[in-house]
Amino acid sequence: MTADIWPDELSSDKAAALGVAADAKLRVYVVVLPYTAEANIKITDRVLLRAGIVSLVLIAAVAYFAVRIALRPVETIRVLTASVTASDPRERVTVPATGHEITALATTINSTLQRLDDAAAQQRRFVADAAHELRSPLTTLLASLEVALAYPERTH
Repeated sequence: MTADIWPDELSSDKAAALGVAADAKLRVYVVVLPYTAEANIKITDRVLLRAGIVSLVLIAAVAYFAVRIALRPVETIRVLTASVTASDPRERVTVPATGHEITALATTINSTLQRLDDAAAQQRRFVADAAHELRSPLTTLLASLEVALAYPERTH
């Protein structure tokens, strides 16, 4: 709906308050809504609530899949690290070429595995050396005991 206001219907005070010239013709538009303001608010609330829930679910799904994709190299590192055994400690983790924290993690795990491998090799060398060093005194003692058993009259 529209209504026209002619210059002689509008006083100069009202024209000044509206910010129009006193001789200006005004056209007023009236919009009639099919619902009341309260009904419009209720409809808007329902639409926003549904949109908010859908948005929340979508954001959660996107975040879940983004985190899974981002942590895929960590899972690969975890699987390779879990496959390292005491019988084969030479297994190493593949270092990804991302250049981020994942690369630092893989490098740190590889250096830790190298230190463990070095410690195991050092322990094996020590056990071999100790066994070799203990053979001579034990062999001497065993020979002395065998002689003592064979010739009891010659031993104290």
